[in-house]
Amino acid sequence: MGTAATSLPPADGLAATWWFPKPLVGNTHPGATSPLGMVSACAYSGAYPTGYGRYDKGTEGLPVEIFPTQQASGFTHFQQSGTGAIRKYYNYVRVTPMVAPLDDLGEAWPLHEETAEAGYYAATLGTGIRCELTVGEKVAVHRYTFPESGSARLVLDLSCGGLAIDHGRTVPLRAQVESLGHGRAQGTVVMEGVPLSVHLEVSSPGWRQMLWYDRRLVEGGTRLDFDSIRQTTLRPFGLLFLGRARAGQTVEVRLGFSLRGCEQARENLRRECGGTGPSFDAVRAGTGARWGDHLDRVRVEGGTPARRSVFATAMYHSLIKPCFADDESPSGRRPGRSRSTSARCGTSTRPRSRCWRRSSRTGRRTCWSR
Repeated sequence: MGTAATSLPPADGLAATWWFPKPLVGNTHPGATSPLGMVSACAYSGAYPTGYGRYDKGTEGLPVEIFPTQQASGFTHFQQSGTGAIRKYYNYVRVTPMVAPLDDLGEAWPLHEETAEAGYYAATLGTGIRCELTVGEKVAVHRYTFPESGSARLVLDLSCGGLAIDHGRTVPLRAQVESLGHGRAQGTVVMEGVPLSVHLEVSSPGWRQMLWYDRRLVEGGTRLDFDSIRQTTLRPFGLLFLGRARAGQTVEVRLGFSLRGCEQARENLRRECGGTGPSFDAVRAGTGARWGDHLDRVRVEGGTPARRSVFATAMYHSLIKPCFADDESPSGRRPGRSRSTSARCGTSTRPRSRCWRRSSRTGRRTCWSR
């Protein structure tokens, strides 16, 4: 729902003369989300507009299909819609389960048996790997069920961002990645000027843990640092977990996110996942509870006009109310203003003495920015 091209009838009459500067495609994704949470997680094909789906970028009419079927090269985080800037602020930290060499990273596999519900998304890749995603407020937990394989891999690409279409990719400005051993790692990637930190834990006993750069393993290395990255110098980089998988073996990946550094990301992960034991079902259950509470609040408070228009209330307090501050004096009189002070009045940052004009006919002062 809301992820494919629309099937509207042809425009007729006056509507046929309108120019509609948006492609006729849904702007949502079916990934896992949490009410008022920071993180989402979904299959990543790199298509427009959210990174999920089969369509190319367009400006009007039905979008052009670039993939014949639903497919994914991994699973990313932070899918947005309606930010007003294509490729910015979404699809970071791609996680890819593989039974193929690292050279095949970036290849997309068909998606089968997709399932989506509140706080949960699942699909089976064409390689036979069953993939399940859930999220908390500031964490994401992935669970992958592998087929029999002597060389199963779990690859994290921290250089991924934006869309996989022309001029759609987000290039990191700086980055650092550190392997802490025992299935733990952390890193910070500066995307579009925003430092996104992640702390991750992988439940893969006996699997090797390595860094990689430009699809080549960094043997013995524990840290990668990039002080300056450009479009022409960018090479993919990240972490890899490698080992033997039994048929039906599950591997969990727990990721905590923060904009305040790796320590805070680790604290977010500890607070929401609690320890190093299996946490997928616990996080999913918690997200389901939050969805239930959230919907209950909407049902209970939905009849209250103030609750129905939270956005309008916020606009009133931030923009409109300051313009009428003088009219809210308890005595009914307009208090005087100092000409030396400045304050925001509506969208203006001019001195207060300039935000008001007095009518020569009535003597009443009004805000010029209304």
